[in-house]
Amino acid sequence: MTQPSSAPVAHRSLDFFYDLSCAYSYLAQSRMSALLSRCPSPVTLRFIPVVLGRLQAAHGAVGPIPMRAARLSYLQADLLRWSRRLKLPLHFPSRYPINTLLALRLCVQVAQQSEATHQQLVQRLLYGYFVEDADLMDERVLKKLLQSLDLPADSLIKGCKNPEVAEALRQNTEAAIAHGVFGTPSFLYQGELYWGNDRLDFLEEALLAP
Repeated sequence: MTQPSSAPVAHRSLDFFYDLSCAYSYLAQSRMSALLSRCPSPVTLRFIPVVLGRLQAAHGAVGPIPMRAARLSYLQADLLRWSRRLKLPLHFPSRYPINTLLALRLCVQVAQQSEATHQQLVQRLLYGYFVEDADLMDERVLKKLLQSLDLPADSLIKGCKNPEVAEALRQNTEAAIAHGVFGTPSFLYQGELYWGNDRLDFLEEALLAP
């Protein structure tokens, strides 16, 4: 008796656009593993570093959005609520916001070698910034964080000056803009855009849909 052939499983991919200065990117990345574990079929997750300021400028923001006292106070309170709900450690950085170009260029280089290691690095950098109050603009601090993952810190930091690395980050950001991305964290799944840590429920519905 001939056994019916099983239908091929369609390849599914999910892009996660992040900037290391974004606290909600820290929250969202911490939820990815559990989210994907609930999917009935495999989903390939790709982290994509982008420059948040450029995204905002492309959609009409003129310069960085000022962090007024009331807005900063609300942000801190909201992050505390989320950290309690997700049972995540959180220490609001003493330097906020910061220029993350150097750290993002590290991520670009590692992503070119291994996506799995890239995701580990992103998690380490976000934890360093939003829990340990690490200064991601300081090369010495970045070197220690890289070494904690057994990555070649000196060559990676040196590589940040490579024009090709800067261009790769620029291309990531421009490609994100072309997809309609205007903030982080953003997720692109099957042509649909989901923005924000608080939209992961909708993303999960899409991932679980037959």
